[in-house]
Amino acid sequence: MKLTPSILLAIEIAVIFLAGCDIVAGPMGCPGAGFEYGHTPTDGTVANPSCLPAFGNRAFDGCGILVGADGIVIDPDHVHGWARITIQMYNKITTAFNEHDTEFSFDFVHFQFTYPPDWDLVPAAEKKKLAIEIAEYAAFQDGIWHETASWYGYSTLIFPDFESAFSYEDIYCDRLGTKVGAEALQKGGNVTRNVTTIRNTYFRKFRFVNRIRGLKIIEKGKGTHWDDKSHHLDIRKPVKWRNMDIGTGDGLINPVIIPVNENSKALEQTLAIPVPKLDHLNSVNLKMKLTITALAPKTGTVKSRARINDPIEPQRDYPKIIETIVKDAKRRGYNVSY
Repeated sequence: MKLTPSILLAIEIAVIFLAGCDIVAGPMGCPGAGFEYGHTPTDGTVANPSCLPAFGNRAFDGCGILVGADGIVIDPDHVHGWARITIQMYNKITTAFNEHDTEFSFDFVHFQFTYPPDWDLVPAAEKKKLAIEIAEYAAFQDGIWHETASWYGYSTLIFPDFESAFSYEDIYCDRLGTKVGAEALQKGGNVTRNVTTIRNTYFRKFRFVNRIRGLKIIEKGKGTHWDDKSHHLDIRKPVKWRNMDIGTGDGLINPVIIPVNENSKALEQTLAIPVPKLDHLNSVNLKMKLTITALAPKTGTVKSRARINDPIEPQRDYPKIIETIVKDAKRRGYNVSY
């Protein structure tokens, strides 16, 4: 049997269902998560902003790629995904604080806490503020690891995720998601509803256009941001621009903008998001060590390539890891932001 693109598409969608990944078949122009085959002008990638669902169940809040009038590209699935991880990490951290747990793992991140003698006297409001801060920080480190592991061949479905590793919108969307999740927790009340409200406030800045205009805007990135040559049996189209900006230099995560007008370049600065920080740890004398769990995919490969011997500590080791990947990306001929 000849493996045509249609057959491959059917196989991948079937695997998505079996894997329990996000997918929903919406009306025309409203593809769900799982229909995002690359970041290129196909009806299965670009969605109408009117199709954007409220944040909630991960099986139903995917949307497809949204495109702004000035050339920004946003993946709501990544925004929602890392808002969700931020909230989940906050819940785990809060439980640990209440029960004096000294270590636990969540997703790719391992937490170790050393509590001060007067921990029980720390006000609940201060503990909440600290838990949100740690969750926002750790969730972003988790997102960076997801991209790193994908670069080295980690596969969530039947194809390696290399083609989407550090794609030009992912890191920015991951960071935006962690920020939205943290602000939703800070607001209190119905956190799920808060995510939708806060997300919409940020999304209005992007001036999303309809799918037809979005396709035309993304088309302008052909040859610089993506090309139309699929590799091997993978039906996704390759991403040529890789965004590896984790804020190491200026402390900001800048979006990659497809240049379409005079506003495009300036948006990279005006829409930049600061890296999450751990400002309140010392105020309560809480000690924390954050590492990438040994069970995380591709840890051996990453440590070997970056020449790291000890367990990976994001704050210490990520700059070196990203430097290694940037060199690899340039050697492969990619455009790189870092």
